[in-house]
Amino acid sequence: MRRNPITLVFRSPSDAVKFLETLEATIGSEIAGELKMNKVKIYVYARGDRYKEIVRRIQALYSTVRGTYTPGLRRYDFSTLLSISESKTPVSPQVVVELLKLKGFEARLLKGGYIETNADTDTLREIIGGLSRAYARLVRLPATTPAKRLVALLSVYWGISVEETVEKLVEKGLLRDENRLEPTHNFSRALELAISED
Repeated sequence: MRRNPITLVFRSPSDAVKFLETLEATIGSEIAGELKMNKVKIYVYARGDRYKEIVRRIQALYSTVRGTYTPGLRRYDFSTLLSISESKTPVSPQVVVELLKLKGFEARLLKGGYIETNADTDTLREIIGGLSRAYARLVRLPATTPAKRLVALLSVYWGISVEETVEKLVEKGLLRDENRLEPTHNFSRALELAISED
């Protein structure tokens, strides 16, 4: 069933193309998009609750993409952020919030799987992508969950590899290796000490 299209306007034709590509990758065959300069018309081929769900996802993605050039605090649906970041490995929203705060952004986790922050979409995409790559490298590392969380967060924050981060934290005495890596302090204290010693 074809309904009236959803028409969205973007700052540039390249933004419109990028949005349409992301939308088609995440939703698939239940939509068709028509591109004309910086406007996208989206036709949704679904009924009932599925139609409403697809429209909600389109609106969430559009809101997230518009956050790239809208200043101030914005709410982002975390599952939408994961899909536009092409995250291959699960990333905790709490770790994203902690990393945003370390980088000087306002950020907090809201109920319902939302993050509220003043960071733009590109920054969020970069952070989530970096954390996802770090967690992927940590999958086979014998380490506790807090140790993996600490290493992933700090490797993205410092901009160095997971291996270099582990080495640095062991040298600082913040990780110990007794059959598997574990923090020598609770997570918050280990993070505080790692940041303060830089």
